[in-house]
Amino acid sequence: QAEFEVARHYVENGHQILINSYGLTSLAEFFAVASELYFQVPRDLAEYHPNVFALLLDFYQVDWRQWL
Repeated sequence: QAEFEVARHYVENGHQILINSYGLTSLAEFFAVASELYFQVPRDLAEYHPNVFALLLDFYQVDWRQWL
């Protein structure tokens, strides 16, 4: 939840982030969009949202950076 709030704050202040605006509509969508990024572009997620990446790494227990 903390990372969701941080991401929303950044966007509200005019910053671009990797997670799209749909992912900021609710916690569930944030998790879904972040998970998609975790599997599709894990290096980018780790670079731009390291805390989100770390949480998903702990959740999924697979580091997709090794596979892609």
